[in-house]
Amino acid sequence: MLSKEFYGIKGESNAGRAAQYNLSFPLLIEDWRKKWQNDFPFYFVQLATFYASGNSNDGCSWAELREAQTNTLKVPNTGMVVTTDIGIPNDIHPTNKQDVGKRLAALALNKTYNYSVVASGPTFKSMQIIDNQIEISFDNIGSGLMTIDKYGYIKGFEIAGADQKVLFC
Repeated sequence: MLSKEFYGIKGESNAGRAAQYNLSFPLLIEDWRKKWQNDFPFYFVQLATFYASGNSNDGCSWAELREAQTNTLKVPNTGMVVTTDIGIPNDIHPTNKQDVGKRLAALALNKTYNYSVVASGPTFKSMQIIDNQIEISFDNIGSGLMTIDKYGYIKGFEIAGADQKVLFC
């Protein structure tokens, strides 16, 4: 069996190679399934919160790699656990492994065993501009959305226009 290092799939060490990751990660999944002759579910954990400067206009390698991981969901029978809300910005390996495990278990229960449980955090659904406001809709919101910011500010995402240039960060 080939190791993940053979494919160059090592999580955060690929942060500067999101374009390559877009190709190599789906190939890893397809190759493992081929080798085992089984279309088994493949669930993975998105890169956790870690401070990375920049935005999409300037280039933010961690955001670009997270996007590449999200793109991998186009591969059938895959699922991703988002952990940006439980990570620690100054720790590349967050200590909260229990919630990561619970999210992976919920994903497996939902997608593999067809239990009706919330299996992921909020995922972007759509955006529309109404007058001078932007309305963003999400799927998989469970009992609702909230922010822990004492002023109610929502942080940590970007909105781009049709030209893919960041309008709001």
